[in-house]
Amino acid sequence: MIRQLGSALAFAALMLGAPHVATVAAQESASPPPASELVRVHPIPPVTIAPGATIEVTITFDVLPTWHINANRPNEDFLVPSVLALPAAPGVRPGAPRYPAAHQVTLSFSETPLAVYEGTATIVLPLSAAADATPGPRTIAGTLRFQGCNDQVCLPPASVPVRFAVTVAGEVPAGGAVDSSASELAPVAPADTTLAPIAGFETGPPPGGVAPARAAPAADNLVGRWFDERGTGLAFLFIFLMGLALNLTPCVYPMMGVTVSLFGGAAASASSGSLRGNLRALPRAIVYVLGIALMYSTLGVIAALTGGLFGGWLASPWVLGGIGLLLLALSLSMFGFYEIQAPSGLLSKLGGATGAGYVGTFIAGLMVGVFAAPCIGAPIIALLAHVGAKGDPIFGFQAFFVLSLGLGLPYLVLAVFSGLMTRLPRSGSWMDWVKHLFGVILLAVALFYLTLAIAPKHVGWVVPAALGLGGLYLGFLEPTGRDRPAFRRFKWAVGVAAIVASVLIVFRPAAPALEFAAFDDAALATARTSGTPVMIDFAAEWCVPCHELEEITFTDPAVVRVASGFVRMKVDLTRFDSPESEALRERFAIAGVPTIVFLGADGNEVAAARVVGFMRPEPFLDRLRLVTGGAAPAAR
Repeated sequence: MIRQLGSALAFAALMLGAPHVATVAAQESASPPPASELVRVHPIPPVTIAPGATIEVTITFDVLPTWHINANRPNEDFLVPSVLALPAAPGVRPGAPRYPAAHQVTLSFSETPLAVYEGTATIVLPLSAAADATPGPRTIAGTLRFQGCNDQVCLPPASVPVRFAVTVAGEVPAGGAVDSSASELAPVAPADTTLAPIAGFETGPPPGGVAPARAAPAADNLVGRWFDERGTGLAFLFIFLMGLALNLTPCVYPMMGVTVSLFGGAAASASSGSLRGNLRALPRAIVYVLGIALMYSTLGVIAALTGGLFGGWLASPWVLGGIGLLLLALSLSMFGFYEIQAPSGLLSKLGGATGAGYVGTFIAGLMVGVFAAPCIGAPIIALLAHVGAKGDPIFGFQAFFVLSLGLGLPYLVLAVFSGLMTRLPRSGSWMDWVKHLFGVILLAVALFYLTLAIAPKHVGWVVPAALGLGGLYLGFLEPTGRDRPAFRRFKWAVGVAAIVASVLIVFRPAAPALEFAAFDDAALATARTSGTPVMIDFAAEWCVPCHELEEITFTDPAVVRVASGFVRMKVDLTRFDSPESEALRERFAIAGVPTIVFLGADGNEVAAARVVGFMRPEPFLDRLRLVTGGAAPAAR
C-alpha cells in the first residue's frame, strides 16, 4: 500500500510538473508530439459475416517510437488503461476485445514495473451477427482511448478513431440500403479480462485455465429458436409462460408480502368483505400489475442493451435505501400514524380519492417491479441475449413487457382477493389487528432493504428479528381485542408461534455447509494443473435466490459430499460495478446472480452444467456429476 501510494504521489508530481519536465526534455530532443498522434491504427479491411455467426477482426496499431501507452490492465490503479470502445451496428454486436500481452517496463516515476504497449500491437475483436440480422453493409465506428508516456513525461489521455466496414451476407432487401450508423444504445466494449502471458500475444486460455466466456451465437439461443421455428405469436406466448414460471422462484417473496399488505390493508380499512366488493378492486389491481410490468420491462431492456447485470441496480445503496424508506412510510401508515394522501388540488384533477388511489397503486407497482429484478434463470439469460443481439429497444420492450405480464398475473389475482380475509367474522377490532399485521409485513420488507443498503452482511438476521419482534407486538402488545377472550387467546397463539419460529431459526443446529474461498487466479491455475474441477459461485448480498442456495442447496449432505472434491470459489457481486467485479462478470459472461460456473479437469467451462438462479439439491447434484463424468471426485 505504501509503495503504491508513493508511486501515485510520484506520478501526480510528474503530471503537475509536466511543463517543466517537457521543457527539460525539449532541451535534449524535440518537443513532445500531440497526445492523439502517439498511436496510429492501421486500416482495417472490410469484413463479411453470416447471420448467426461469430468472426474475429484484427485491429493493429503502432505506438510512436520511444513512447508507450498503458496496457488495458495497468499494474497501478491510478494509471489510465487503454480501452477499445466500439458500439454495435444494427444486428451486429462486437464482443469483449482480447488485448495484446503487456511489456513490463520500469520508469523514473515508478518503483515497480508498469504494464505497457510499445511498438506494434494487435487487438482481436469478436464480432457476432444476429440470426435475423438484415443483409447489407454497416459501419462499426468507435475509439481506442489511451494515455501515452515516455521515461520523462506523460501526456493527457487521448483517443484515436477505429472504424471498419462489415457486411452481413445475404441478399439485400428491396427498398434501400441498411442503416450503417453505429447504434447509440449499444454497450461500450468491456475491458480485457484475461491474463496474458509475459511475452507474446495471447491466443490460448489465460493462466487461470479458462478463456473468456462468450455468448452463444444467436442461432443457438432458446428464445431466438422460438421466433425462428414457432413464429412470433407462439414465441410471445412462450415468453408469457416463462414470466409465469418466475413466480416459482424465491425472488418473488418480497413482492408477495407487499402486494398482500397494500391490497389487504386497504380492504381491512374499508371493511369490505364481500366477493363483489373485492372484485371492485380489479381495476386497481390491473393498474398495479401494469406498474410492475412497466418497471420490469424497462429494466430488462436496459440490461439487455447495455450488457449490464440484470438486477445489478439493486447493488446501489441509494436504490435499496430509497425502497426501504418508501416501504417504511407505507408501513407506518398501516399503524395509523398518518394517512398518505395526495394534495387536494391534485385529487380534484384526478377524480377524487379514486383517482389518487390509482396513481398511488401505479407507483407502488413500479416499486414492486424493481423487486423482481433479481429473478433470473436460463430462459431470462436467453431473452437478454436475444434482445441484446437484435439491438432493437422497441422489440426488447415488447418481449420483456409480455414476460412481466406473465410474472404479474398471480399478483393480479392476489391483489383482488387479498381482501377475502376480511370476510372473517366481527370486523371492528379484528380488522384493526389485520391491518397491523399487514403493517408488520411491510415493516419487515422495509427492514430487509434498509439492511441491504446499510449492513448487507447482517441481512440474515432480518427474518428472525421480524418474526420475534412482530410476534411480540401482534401477540402481546397490540391493544385491539383485549375485551374478547377468544380473540385475545388467538393473538397469544400467533405471537408465541412467531417467537418460537424466530428462536428456532437463530438457534437451529448449524448444518455442514460448503465453504468457498475468494476467487483467485493462482488457485485456478493450480486446479487446472492438478486436474481438479472448479466451482465458482457468483452471488450478491441483495440476491434472495443466492441466500436460498446457501441455506438449502449448499447445506444438503449429498451436495456437500460430492462438491468436496471441487476447488470452490466465490465472487461477491454485491458492489457489482467495482473494477474487479466488472472484469470477472465480463470474463465469465455473468448476466445475473446467482450464477455458478463449473470448470472441468481441463480447466475449460462445462457449459451444460452452468447454474443460473436457485436450484434445489437433486438437480444441482446432476450438474456436479456432469462435471465429474458421473462420479463424485475424490474428497480433498
